[in-house]
Amino acid sequence: MIRAGVLVLLGLAALACRREQEAPASAETQTHAKAVVASKQLSTALATGVSPALQRQVAFTLGSAGDAAAVEPLKAVLAQQDADVQLYAYDSLRKLGDRGVSGAEEAAAAYAGPKPGAPLEPPDA
Repeated sequence: MIRAGVLVLLGLAALACRREQEAPASAETQTHAKAVVASKQLSTALATGVSPALQRQVAFTLGSAGDAAAVEPLKAVLAQQDADVQLYAYDSLRKLGDRGVSGAEEAAAAYAGPKPGAPLEPPDA
């Protein structure tokens, strides 16, 4: 049940991000608000003990969404035992830092674990 709900949220967040890039200026604020809500819901799902495969998907999506609310949940996931989850969380923090999201660059810089050599592609479903 949690997995299905998170997958729906992943789709909504991706759609909101895509619409934000394509939306006319008059709808920009409304689309951004929807993306922020989806990002917060994904951040919550990241901390609920879902499978590592789903955590990778959520971490990747949060990095693409660009919301500052994702920084703390992504930092927490850096402590996960699954190395791939750590890589995706780190990569997402780097993306957020590149976009100027507060706290993301510092969190990525403080991480001492494995780091990808290049930006990561979306994880396999």
